[in-house]
Amino acid sequence: MAAKSPQIDRKATKDKITVTWTGVTESDTFVAYTFDKLAQDISVHTSGTFGSATVVYKVANNGGSGVNATDLGGTAISHTAEAITSVRERPLTIQPSASGGSSQSLTVTMVVWL
Repeated sequence: MAAKSPQIDRKATKDKITVTWTGVTESDTFVAYTFDKLAQDISVHTSGTFGSATVVYKVANNGGSGVNATDLGGTAISHTAEAITSVRERPLTIQPSASGGSSQSLTVTMVVWL
């Protein structure tokens, strides 16, 4: 099982960060991303081959396992197909996780507006 760390792109603009986890399979885990500045807006885009997987997002302020991230309406974020969702919380960490899939290859792209 491989731990997939996110790739961070701070070069695009000074007020936006793009965080990307790529090629995540059912044998991998996502490494949590720790914010270094307060985010004004966060959106997550899940894409790739799902193979029946469900992707959820955990957010935390205490370094623990966290709670389910919610959308702007207060519903827990859960992607079973390609989707983009705005995240309601402004946490210290966010960590995607996938479960229930086989032959999956997922990409999560998170855009953080500062």
